[in-house]
Amino acid sequence: MARVANHLELLKRVKSVFNDGDSESKTLALVLFGCWADFANDNAQIRYLILSSLVSPHDCEVRASLFASGCFCEISNDFACITLEMLFNIMNSPAASLPIKLAVARIFAKFKCSYSVAKKAYKIGLELISNSSNEDILVIMLFSLSKLASISTLLTSNHVEFLVSFLERQLTSHVRETVLRCIYFLFRNNPSLKLYSNTSFEVPDGQYMELSPSEYEAWKGDWTDDEMLELNKLFSHSEVLNCIV
Repeated sequence: MARVANHLELLKRVKSVFNDGDSESKTLALVLFGCWADFANDNAQIRYLILSSLVSPHDCEVRASLFASGCFCEISNDFACITLEMLFNIMNSPAASLPIKLAVARIFAKFKCSYSVAKKAYKIGLELISNSSNEDILVIMLFSLSKLASISTLLTSNHVEFLVSFLERQLTSHVRETVLRCIYFLFRNNPSLKLYSNTSFEVPDGQYMELSPSEYEAWKGDWTDDEMLELNKLFSHSEVLNCIV
């Protein structure tokens, strides 16, 4: 912001391009609006252009507006609340293409402007997960909600419990691996979760969870053996970790 003397003039010129340009011009303009969210966020006209573009018939414009929306949602409560309702409708619309729904799923990680908004987005995200049978959407939603939940110890602890309960379902190896990766991401980024380590996490029917060597290495990521052992201590009564560490 300090480098530009007249932010309104910038927005005015790019808005003119959006109004008079073709689909490609509109797409580029929307991306710029997102990049300039720190000073465009209070402009009602720019907000309207972004929100109205979420229902554009052109997928490239919708994806650009999703990018801009994500940028605005990180800093604006009221914009985030409006966007959240629109995203929910898109995800439940049979007319929306799979690439658009995948892009929407990624945006759920962006609702970090306040705890109240994050909590609302998290709740809606869980509903979308429960209503979806598409593996690609499930994977992205699980990652997005894990990133969102990481902003709060309370949300994180709730999400860990959800993830572990999610393992009780009949899951593909890809989704199962994603769930385990999310659990480790949450513990790695929230050391205070040690306070919640007394929660009983068990695999259904007391069965051990088996991972192939390739699944284990992908799931472990760049964790060291010492880190794995330390995390295992947090779940001293957890079947999930005892079976793989």
